[in-house]
Amino acid sequence: MSLDTASVLMVPTQDSNEIALRENGHNQNSRGHRKRNNNNKKKKSQTDVHEEDKRVSKSSHGHHGHNKYQKEKPDPKFLEINKLIKTFEPLTINGSLVSNLSSSIQQNLKKLCLAKENIYLTLSIVPSDPDFPFDLDFLKISLFVPSKYPFFQRNGYDKTTRPSIAVLNEEIPKGFSVNIEYGFNEIVDKCIENKSNRKSKRKRNRKNDNKMSPGEASNENDVITEDDDTIEMTKGN
Repeated sequence: MSLDTASVLMVPTQDSNEIALRENGHNQNSRGHRKRNNNNKKKKSQTDVHEEDKRVSKSSHGHHGHNKYQKEKPDPKFLEINKLIKTFEPLTINGSLVSNLSSSIQQNLKKLCLAKENIYLTLSIVPSDPDFPFDLDFLKISLFVPSKYPFFQRNGYDKTTRPSIAVLNEEIPKGFSVNIEYGFNEIVDKCIENKSNRKSKRKRNRKNDNKMSPGEASNENDVITEDDDTIEMTKGN
């Protein structure tokens, strides 16, 4: 075999080694590339899961951060009216006879409260005062509860949002009816004023408690009672 022939025969061997080395390097690069791709996919997957968790959390808590599954507090206005109608069942609600309502009295009142509508109730009440000057079996009144009742401002509550009554008995002179209506307004004003004062006292007490040691904290129950703002209508005898 000549030298030239040997040289020619050796070239493929050298090229094969180089090719093998290049292929080996390429395989390593490919594995590294695949590993980086897998890591990127893993990071992307984790990011997607995190974003999905955020979306689910936002959806479950609503737009304002409140948990939509949390039980809502009852409307205080509805609670007051519901307490009243347990003693005095209304004859009409916003002009409709109770007997003609398609749903219960409570359901109708809830709808009106949620819709922020004014509420008008016609009630029949037996006069509780034994010295009541008129011989009546029932005192028929229309009770008006404003949609914004009760609305408080910095300088007190807005009197235009207080409930009021109108006496419907035609046999009672107008002047006497006005006195009954005015007396009701005075009672309402006093009760709401007491409620407003109680809230202010609680705020002051909490503010003072923050400045005091635990043993010196004030006792709200010593100065405030829950009966200060209770409006009662009695059934009579």
